[in-house]
Amino acid sequence: MKRNIFLSLILCCAIACNNESKTSASGDSLTAASTAATVTETTSSPAMTGNCGNLLLFKKGTVIEAVSYNKDGEETTRQNSTVLDVATTAAGMTAEVEMKSSGTGKKENSFIGKYSCDGKNLYVDLTSLFANMDAKGAKIEGDPVNFPINVTEGETLPDVAYSMTVTKAGKQMKTTVFMKNRKVGSKEKITTPAGTFDCYRISSTSEAEVDIEGMDEKTKQVMEAMKNTMPKQSFVFFYDPAIMIVKVEMYSGDKLVSHSDVVAIK
Repeated sequence: MKRNIFLSLILCCAIACNNESKTSASGDSLTAASTAATVTETTSSPAMTGNCGNLLLFKKGTVIEAVSYNKDGEETTRQNSTVLDVATTAAGMTAEVEMKSSGTGKKENSFIGKYSCDGKNLYVDLTSLFANMDAKGAKIEGDPVNFPINVTEGETLPDVAYSMTVTKAGKQMKTTVFMKNRKVGSKEKITTPAGTFDCYRISSTSEAEVDIEGMDEKTKQVMEAMKNTMPKQSFVFFYDPAIMIVKVEMYSGDKLVSHSDVVAIK
């Protein structure tokens, strides 16, 4: 479930910039969403909010539909995301997006994703995914994931880490996930039901560490040895600067284990 939620949040970045020269199956929907956009007026820099305001993620009412599939190409989860609120700030713009995730035989999950933009980068707040865990005593911390609005082939993006700390049997257990080696690769065309897009291939590796309060050194060494025998986890994000993320692939070693595509933008 956490893997699907993570993919859902990242795919919710797949909200297009208003680019009139772009031709795709979603063109009419993009124009309609742009026309319907509403933004709160403040004292932000026009140049700063201009780049952010062109992103459909910061256009109230935009709806994105994404579908996740298993390694065999079978649909597992469907995510619908709606931009509920947009505001401008001294630093740029912020947006809140309601995400609803459902699958066959699964209970629908709903949560609020939070995003910000400073005119140069879009930032995705991964901790907002688990905000409801606060009520259950969990402590959520982490860095935002950034995606440059003006991306360059070969560019290296900052590493990201986020953690969840819970108390079990009177002891704290902290799980930290690291996204490392974020590298912008070559440009290629990607086609989904939402259209055909010119994407940069952004790859990254994913690692998890578990720290349990009072865990002795021998146990730590055993856990580290076990982790080293497991296949490395990695992601590939297909990023169109005019459309944001349109496709995500997850690998275990060199084997594709799941992928998610944006299938509609309204």
